[in-house]
Amino acid sequence: MHLVFALLLAFQLKHFVADYPLQGRYMLGKFRDDWGFIKPLLAHVAVHAVGTFLITCWFGVVQAICLGLFDATIHFFMDRIKSSRKL
Repeated sequence: MHLVFALLLAFQLKHFVADYPLQGRYMLGKFRDDWGFIKPLLAHVAVHAVGTFLITCWFGVVQAICLGLFDATIHFFMDRIKSSRKL
């Protein structure tokens, strides 16, 4: 149970740090309506993926890479949906 709580705390902290202190002005370009959103969003997603990799690397490098890529993929689509123009 301590491991679950520690992971929950680590991921919450990672998410806060990646979404606020580490999200620079450039990454806010993810809110653009044209295709210029891709590079800023990929930069933002990369920060999340690296954070996930660092948290999970003690499970094994292969698992950490897979989890980082999974986090990046889900985060890309979720953030794009949240930042796209509302109809």
